Amino acid sequence: MIFKKLAISALRTALIGRPTRKILWLSFKLARKVSIWTENSLTRHPYILRINKLMGSSAGTADSAFERYYELLKNTVQELSYQPKISVLIPVYNVDPEYFKECLRSVALQVYQNWELCIVDDSSTNLDVEKAIQEAIPSHMNKVKFFRNEKNSHISATSNKALDLASGDYIALLDHDDRMQPNALAEVVRFINMKKQPDILYSDESRVSEQGTTETVYHKPGWSPLMHLSVNYTTHLSVYRTEMVRDIGGFRLGFEGSQDHDLMLRMTEASNKPVVHIPLCLYQWRAHENSTARSSEAKPYTAIAGEKAVTEACTRRGWPASVKFEPNTLHYKVKFEIKEKTLVSIIIPSKNGYDLIEPCLRSLFEKTTYKNFEIILVDHESDCPRCIKLFKGYSSRYPKQFKVVKYEGYFNFARMNNLGVQNAKGHHVLLLNNDTEVINPEWLDEMMSVAQLPEVGAVGPKLLYPDNKIQHAGLVGFGYHIAGHAGLAEPEDANDYYQYYQTTHEVIGVTGACLLVKKSDYIRVDGLEEHFVPNGFGDVDFCLKLKKVGLNNIYVPYAKLYHKESPSRKASFEHFERQYILDKWGHELLNDEYVNPCLQKTPYFREHPHYGTQEISNLHFQSLLHNGSY
Repeated sequence: MIFKKLAISALRTALIGRPTRKILWLSFKLARKVSIWTENSLTRHPYILRINKLMGSSAGTADSAFERYYELLKNTVQELSYQPKISVLIPVYNVDPEYFKECLRSVALQVYQNWELCIVDDSSTNLDVEKAIQEAIPSHMNKVKFFRNEKNSHISATSNKALDLASGDYIALLDHDDRMQPNALAEVVRFINMKKQPDILYSDESRVSEQGTTETVYHKPGWSPLMHLSVNYTTHLSVYRTEMVRDIGGFRLGFEGSQDHDLMLRMTEASNKPVVHIPLCLYQWRAHENSTARSSEAKPYTAIAGEKAVTEACTRRGWPASVKFEPNTLHYKVKFEIKEKTLVSIIIPSKNGYDLIEPCLRSLFEKTTYKNFEIILVDHESDCPRCIKLFKGYSSRYPKQFKVVKYEGYFNFARMNNLGVQNAKGHHVLLLNNDTEVINPEWLDEMMSVAQLPEVGAVGPKLLYPDNKIQHAGLVGFGYHIAGHAGLAEPEDANDYYQYYQTTHEVIGVTGACLLVKKSDYIRVDGLEEHFVPNGFGDVDFCLKLKKVGLNNIYVPYAKLYHKESPSRKASFEHFERQYILDKWGHELLNDEYVNPCLQKTPYFREHPHYGTQEISNLHFQSLLHNGSY
């Protein structure tokens, strides 16, 4: 890495001419490829593999464990009551023959053998493509179906032709330059049996280099409908019930580049069964200069097709939206049209603290573009003359928008908010801490865009510390440690976990420091719990109550406020509250469906050291692809 940086610095100097620079750069790239090839070739040599095994190297030990796992999987999956036939669809066009051969061999390596290959060549000009197919057919008679288009018809039509060839109960989508792990179809069949024959399944995936080396692993969240509108995160490996795909018309022409995203959107609308997430890395997405795994620039038309697919999906679902591709995140910003700008009641519990409440109120009135709101300030015995004067001033200036409700007694955050809601006239209520301050004027429009949806419970924004680091980007279930703020103390524009902090998505809950919810839903779940969690963990309890009645809690990054809570805030003694929450919601907090079980239970979505990537080593996989079988 150091050598590479020095080389790049040297090549940028004015002393080196353009032709010389080009020659040196190509030489550097060639040397790097030779180095990788030499390392792979040597370590793949049977003698070296044997030594590693004898020496007990970590890779050898892990691969031995995988071999045992595959053998066990092969035996156990045969005992399952349902043995579906899976048709693997591979549309092909001018692929690198070596990539394609590895793709085909990865199917042949499957532990589960009740599969068929449905290959359609979209009139490739590279004759080696069809040669690779013809070589594969004799080894798997009656399992490989092949068709060649007379003229180039593009990906959607070619995929539909592959679908026509399919005779399986389910179809699995495999790109012509990618690979499936040997356990892929077997694990799919296990989940099909365990989940009572669902219509839709998707797995985790890894991205591999041109040489097949793993670069990154995407441990995906569970099914997250709003996130799926923003990005096709489910893409590989996707498995669908064949009959349903045909019923909805297969792949639509005109959506080339995002045809898979469009298919998944329509499938989830057609199915009444839960979408099943398989938290295992079953698929390897090949990254090369012509693939979208490397860069969106490889296929810029995909963004246009994706905007169209998501826009039409929102319209079909009855909630029209503007959809805009964001090049910095490679995701879509989906903003639903607000059908009716109903009154929002903003509940602010407060006691004294002029330096906090004054900028909070000023930013609400001066910056907020969503004007149909009222503020219910729940005053907990304030005796600060400046605060009292401030409240009287707002009451006089905004008599229809500002109201002070008196609260007496010990500090009970839940009771103060419940009192505020009782006095609220709005269709929605927004719980807001007095130490917050509006950043972007459209914050409430962005939150209301999502909060109006009938399936949505609580909505929370991105909260930042005054130094512009993240204070809150949704709540994450921590199990015994209850919950925490996603992205805590990360930079505001952090791209962790595939732009998770920058994307609208479902979460287990949002903080009570800024929480928007329909008033009817607030009352439906009896508001905040005043007796057992009056202060700490009340927002966790409230959000999980909403989730229990079938509502989804949503994080919206496009609404931003400052939250002046100190990053080093001292913890209070809340042992009973912790036990209450664990007793009531322990299962939900331990099994946060939006946090992959292969990740640590922290705010940062890091891979768990013991339950992380479940992949055989690259070298062993390469050896199997060229020499092995199951």
